[in-house]
Amino acid sequence: MDSTEPEKPHRFVEVYGLKEGEPFRWVSPPFIAQRMEWYRKRDPIQADSVREGPQVMQISWRDGQPQADMQAFGRIDMRFIIRHFLGVFPQEIEGDALLAGHPVKGDLVVNGPVLPEDSHAMVEKIIGEVAGSPVGLTFREVERPAIVFRGQWRASDVTGTALPNGREIHPIDIFGENLSDPVVRTQSGAIKQFARSLGEWINKPIVLEAIGAPSELIWRLHHLRQGTREAVAKCRDPQLVCKHIEDQTGLQSAEEVQCLRQLFIERRATSA
Repeated sequence: MDSTEPEKPHRFVEVYGLKEGEPFRWVSPPFIAQRMEWYRKRDPIQADSVREGPQVMQISWRDGQPQADMQAFGRIDMRFIIRHFLGVFPQEIEGDALLAGHPVKGDLVVNGPVLPEDSHAMVEKIIGEVAGSPVGLTFREVERPAIVFRGQWRASDVTGTALPNGREIHPIDIFGENLSDPVVRTQSGAIKQFARSLGEWINKPIVLEAIGAPSELIWRLHHLRQGTREAVAKCRDPQLVCKHIEDQTGLQSAEEVQCLRQLFIERRATSA
């Protein structure tokens, strides 16, 4: 169907409504015109800014009305889907690299929130539908190189000068060559979440074995949106970034082989 043709009012419900007993639906392009109409109506300011609309949406039906629980723009691949629904970071994914990097465009429709016990099978099915063949996702404990931070935690500024102890949480700056690079995201969470976010930033697994570390942290990610390829790459350079983390935590880092829990994404053989 030509997505530019006007749609009947009930068309959105036909395509995005779930039947009784249907746990979810993955809606692939070409999208119907009412998808864009609904996107513009629910958030006209954003629609004026991003006229092409989202690449991926999660639409939940609540009290008979569709709600956008998630919208993603730009180039989206399977790693985003796995991260969003399974909480697995890109550096924790192994297996078929082509599958992991496969571009994704489509909408997930569900009734209410996605339950954790349903997420695994759902993501397998989504990836299989997009890739055109059955896919398996399996967690395995494997030995892999990782960057391990050890020692007594000591909150410091980026020069290594100790900060006063107190109830205030001092943000940790994650940057490469220049602290003056713009802050693209500020995040907070448990120390394990910080380690995984740091690992995602430099695309390497991170293990923290720190004594006296705070249970909650705030961290700021610094990155150039524009510049030479070399300058942009230095924002995520592992050696530079880890040195600055050492300065701000008092920890020492080294690359070691660790037993890590990784998610393997693999094609499954189809039955004859």
